[in-house]
This record gives sequence, structure tokens and C-alpha cells, in this order.
Amino acid sequence: MKLDLIQPFINSADAVLSQGLQSPVSIASLSMEQETYRRKGVAALVRLTGDIEGRIVFDLDSETAVRLASQFAGATLPEADALVPETVCELANQITGNAITSLNDQGFRFRVHPSCRSLTCHRAQKTLKRSSSRSIPPAAESS
Repeated sequence: MKLDLIQPFINSADAVLSQGLQSPVSIASLSMEQETYRRKGVAALVRLTGDIEGRIVFDLDSETAVRLASQFAGATLPEADALVPETVCELANQITGNAITSLNDQGFRFRVHPSCRSLTCHRAQKTLKRSSSRSIPPAAESS
């Protein structure tokens, strides 16, 4: 893959994280893997179509994802909190959107499909389902 297609994602990640965390960040480790992807932590998947089609995966180790989500929420969150994967998805959407805008401004034609899907462990998903089923009255579920 050409660096001119990757650099906007690096720049966007730097800008989005710096602004969101209100402090400078450094991007230390990026990888492009040719082999089958295996999730390493809390990951988000964003689909891309256009000049090149595929999926972009943002994968943060669990500790980093929890720290980021806690920083954005303004409170310490447990690892199983639904805000952790939601934060990773939101960041993935912002980073991808900014990068694709930059690439399209350079003459490329890409389209982002922002229905970000979190690739998190089943434990967090089960916790979310249990907590939402307790908080929604039965009458509200049928409407």
C-alpha cells in the first residue's frame, strides 16, 4: 500500500487524539498485516469503498482502550463498560472521516461506511444486553 494513502490516517489519528485528549500524543507503533487479522484488544471496524475497497481496523490493547474511554468520559470506567468499545468506534469514525476527506481533497474517491462495528469480547456485549434489558421497561421495548 502506498504511503500517500496511509499518511492521512496517521495525521488524522494524531489530530483527533491530540484534540480529544487535550494534550500532545505520539504514534509509536503502526502495522499493516497481510495475514489473517486477530483482534488484540478492543477494536473497531470501518468499511471503505471507492478507489480502494476494504476494511480499516483500529485495534487498541484493552488497557489503552479503557484509559482513553475513561479520559473522554471524565470518570474511571471498568473494562466491561459499554462506553469503552463505543469510544473506540467513535474515534475510528472520526479518524477515518478526517483521513478520507483529506484523500478525497487530493483527488481520490473514497466513501466511508460509518456503521462502525466493535470487535469486542462477548463479556462486554453480554453486560450491555443485561444492563439495557433491566433499564428499559417492557412497554418501551415493544414500541
